[in-house]
Amino acid sequence: MKILLAAQKDLKARFSAALIAAGADVTAVDDPEILSAVDGECGAFTYRLGGQPRSAERIVLAGGVNTDPLLSDDEKFSARLDRQHFDRPLVIVAGASGQAPACLTGIALRRALEAVRRRRPAVLFAKDVRTSDADAERLYREARQAGVAVIRCRTIEISREDGRYSVRSSDGVTDTRVDTDWVIDAGAGIAPELAAFAQKLRLRPSAGCDTAGRYWLYPAFTSRRGVSFIDTSLLPMGAIEDAARALARPAAQVKAAHAHVDPVKCAFCYTCYRAFPHAALAPDTAAPAMLVRETACDACGICAAICPANAIELLESPAAKSGVGRGALKIIACEHSAYHAAMAVFDGRPQDYDVCIESVPCCGSVTGRQITSSRGDFDAVLVAACMEDACHHFDGNIRGCVHAKRLIQDMARMGLAQTVAFCNASASMAGPLRREIDRLLDVPAASAL
Repeated sequence: MKILLAAQKDLKARFSAALIAAGADVTAVDDPEILSAVDGECGAFTYRLGGQPRSAERIVLAGGVNTDPLLSDDEKFSARLDRQHFDRPLVIVAGASGQAPACLTGIALRRALEAVRRRRPAVLFAKDVRTSDADAERLYREARQAGVAVIRCRTIEISREDGRYSVRSSDGVTDTRVDTDWVIDAGAGIAPELAAFAQKLRLRPSAGCDTAGRYWLYPAFTSRRGVSFIDTSLLPMGAIEDAARALARPAAQVKAAHAHVDPVKCAFCYTCYRAFPHAALAPDTAAPAMLVRETACDACGICAAICPANAIELLESPAAKSGVGRGALKIIACEHSAYHAAMAVFDGRPQDYDVCIESVPCCGSVTGRQITSSRGDFDAVLVAACMEDACHHFDGNIRGCVHAKRLIQDMARMGLAQTVAFCNASASMAGPLRREIDRLLDVPAASAL
């Protein structure tokens, strides 16, 4: 695996050594000025380093972001907590200046939980609380049950007067105000050299820290497939080596599907180009149409869902097809959220219940043909997407859900309203998903799954 490592100076040697130890062929750079002409896609990047042409299969952007030291330093947080008055709450604000990275939201929940366990009140203001997996859901429930007040809001304002803070928020309906003498900002700012590298790599910024919060596992994927971001300030000890081993593995190239553009239909309007999150679409220099880079395509279906000329479709890979017999239910689920909830509903053995669970990168990739074909093999079909504001395809959740709901409405007009359905579910929402499955299959409450 040939890797281009763009890292902060104090980190380059250690991370480069970790990647080499994991078996990678590494070219490391800490000066953004000598990196130029980055092009290509996952598995086939080209770039120039000091004017010399180079190539790489993967690019890694590594460094720390600027965060409140009370979030990352256990001793400082504990000492500050000891000085806190029992009647004045610890207020943690996630997203005051934008969307807080999900990893910082998790740390904020842990700090708030630690405070209430030591009999200090704690309030968490958040524009969203991303809970992408069962562990995150468990942490959120544990914090709420322990007494952490979580206030979701659209706007947050912080003012200070005479040494006291006043935090005001609104969710569009209810206004909330909390006065305290201790506020922690769970935001993040990217270091200047990392920002320069991100600009050279043409990454889309997210909440000031380039897509660090867009994925919930390290290594974190960015807005460009094949480019990963490692926020070392939030990694525990030893995790750099773990991340390096994961990055040194060959990137999987076999996908269930990929987008295809019909050059005859394509109006060259750039609608898909402006919306796609994976750098998989680019102008075709040989024809007045868009070109799909198959290795960069994540089959999320966003481009196909929004194309005004219906020029884009998802082509299924023959290697990904698998035959199944007729069953009671087919669940087409988001691979990062609803799929895990569905597996939990059936204890990881859906075949024992005549159920087939198919994971898809995004529900925006689901087609009418896929639903009707599944309906021919199963008594009912359920399309289960991720929750709003919890999609790893950036803003794809909104477009994907609209697309999937429209397909279900089309099925209803065909007389299939009782046997096809759509719902949203996070990874830990097995209970609500179970109820939706029971409703679809018309299972009485006493005999539900």
